[in-house]
Amino acid sequence: MRDAGLSRIVVVGSGIAGLSCARALAKSGFEVEVVSPGSPGRDGASHRLHGMAPFILVAAPWLKGDSPERFAAELDRRGDGLRRPGLAEVLADEAHAASRELMAWLDLRPIAAEPVRLPGEDFRRGMPCMPAHRGALMQPALASCEAAGVRLQGRTLAIGLRRGGERVTGVVVVRAGSREPESIPAAAVVLACGGPAGAFPVATGPRWCRGANLVLGELAGALLHHAGLLQALPLTLRPRGFFLTSKVLVAARLSVDGRQVGHDGTLAGMLAVMREAARSSLGVTADLDPATRELLPPAFPLDAIAPAGRSIPLAVGCHHGIGGVAIDSWGRTSAPGLYACGEAAGGVQGRRRMMGTGLLEGFVFGQRVATAIARDRQKAQDSGTTASAVLVPRRAPVIEPWLDRVTPRWLVDDPKVRLDVPVESVAPSGGFDEYLAAIRMRAVEIMAAAGRK
Repeated sequence: MRDAGLSRIVVVGSGIAGLSCARALAKSGFEVEVVSPGSPGRDGASHRLHGMAPFILVAAPWLKGDSPERFAAELDRRGDGLRRPGLAEVLADEAHAASRELMAWLDLRPIAAEPVRLPGEDFRRGMPCMPAHRGALMQPALASCEAAGVRLQGRTLAIGLRRGGERVTGVVVVRAGSREPESIPAAAVVLACGGPAGAFPVATGPRWCRGANLVLGELAGALLHHAGLLQALPLTLRPRGFFLTSKVLVAARLSVDGRQVGHDGTLAGMLAVMREAARSSLGVTADLDPATRELLPPAFPLDAIAPAGRSIPLAVGCHHGIGGVAIDSWGRTSAPGLYACGEAAGGVQGRRRMMGTGLLEGFVFGQRVATAIARDRQKAQDSGTTASAVLVPRRAPVIEPWLDRVTPRWLVDDPKVRLDVPVESVAPSGGFDEYLAAIRMRAVEIMAAAGRK
């Protein structure tokens, strides 16, 4: 008898990558289930992006004189040899058309007459946008997925994988309010669960995005690509996790331990000063230039975040996991039956990620994964005996405060930091919070073993 899961695809994550993949799969005739730890469409970095920054940037070769070749060359320059061959070229080739499709799908409207020049670039590629609709950023995408027949399951945490031999044959989940893991058979599993930013206490990413991509990839035996490669940004400390844009921040007066300090006028130079201060446990504040405050849109809650005339505490925070599960140009991983897209995947970009490409990358590769699954569907056969690889749960009250203390120091390359896991953190059984803590713990261990780049 054929396994009922052979007609089902499970997508882990409900951000732009997961929903673009799910919609395309449903339109191809697959039964699609999206599992998400929070509220679908509201628990990922895609949704949080709108709240943590003044506007949404969509980067593409918009203007005459720019081209996919120049766009790819810029991605290659920024990659510094740390990207996977062929992936940036795919993004560059599809960027112009896909950016327009993305903006139409999410109902985004430009708020500037032309693109802005991003830091360190020769061409104006960043189109600042705002949603034309009220409510959650991802609401139009959610509605289109539901209309296509996608089943959305919130408060459902992926904690392991089913495997038949080397092939991934489904996921293991735990649902909020339950302590009983549940197995969901599937012809393929798509990791679209974001990156590890939420593993750090100061981050633009939500708490749900704490490295499940690395953990589930490891459980599948898939190749990981530079798991410790992260994009850090100067973020507000109170309230946590807001990014005030490069132009506003580099024009601010920076102080360390109450003394004004200088830097080279770039975001990288600012981060270097902040990292050095953090290694010495010194506080960093910024006083915004009144002229640059006017650059932020009126709708952005600047007065609540950074009241005029008041110094703003800053910290080095995590914005994006550039490393992740290694993929080919269609989102296939090295583990049969497992695919990855968006921030869950690694190798599209390298050391210095291009701003404004997060949503676009998820949109492009989410659809490419759906195409690959449709092409590979004949390879999905009954696997016979299956086994499940599942995380060991952790005591959240023990491990979460410990990680809150340790991870910021690792992010600033503190040579004195040690990642010795507390023995008493292992839980005898697990529910939602215990497995969520386990994902964070294992992701940090994977990143530490890979090393910062």
